[in-house]
Amino acid sequence: MSRQRGPDSQSSEDAGGACSVQVSLRHIVQDGAKGKPWTPTCIQKMDACFAKCSKFDRGFVMFTLERNMLTTSKKSSKEPVSCNLPSFNSLLRARRETSIKCAQDALEVEEMETDDTPQMKKRKIKSSHEALVNPVISIPFPECGDWPERQVNVLWGVKSSDLWVELTPANMKHLKCILKTEMEKGEVTCKKKASPKKKRASPKKSPRRRLRRSTPLAESPMADGEQVEETLVDSDHAEMMAETLEYVEG
Repeated sequence: MSRQRGPDSQSSEDAGGACSVQVSLRHIVQDGAKGKPWTPTCIQKMDACFAKCSKFDRGFVMFTLERNMLTTSKKSSKEPVSCNLPSFNSLLRARRETSIKCAQDALEVEEMETDDTPQMKKRKIKSSHEALVNPVISIPFPECGDWPERQVNVLWGVKSSDLWVELTPANMKHLKCILKTEMEKGEVTCKKKASPKKKRASPKKSPRRRLRRSTPLAESPMADGEQVEETLVDSDHAEMMAETLEYVEG
């Protein structure tokens, strides 16, 4: 982690007043010599520097996941790549719960100082209550790899989807371990196994009527000297023909 001068904070005009010179300090976060540098947005709170960690910040995604951010698209079949992961959302949820508790405690103290009978119903905590609390709170970062569970300082917040984390090498490495590990596990579990091909069932054939060969008929009184041609007929029709012939011969 290093600092870089950039065109932002202080400005001064030269002797002629024709142009201005701007000087600023920027923090650069880089994991190793080959890692792509990330220049986060930072603010100072209580003598500490806090970096803005956003789910869809391309620099933050590249630093933590070591991949280019990829959003969902109807034209692309590739899986999206971002820090919109359950582990990151869990950190936001822990930040919100801790922030609400700190604000509620501050409101109870304020009510007790102004009135002997504090309200039984707790107020809904809003972003405007930030002025009542300490802007810096601590939330637990879960165990990951060689990192044990530890408390990390973040900025107070109840609605923001950005997580402002105290900018230290340990915090950045721990956060990267959490997100990258989950991404790698998700890729393993999401790989679809090739399902065995199912044999298509042949369509059921319609039942065939049983056919039988009719016996060659003797001389027919209707056509003397001629034989009736041998044909394949339905069993029901054959029986009817036999009865008819017996009746005629009789």
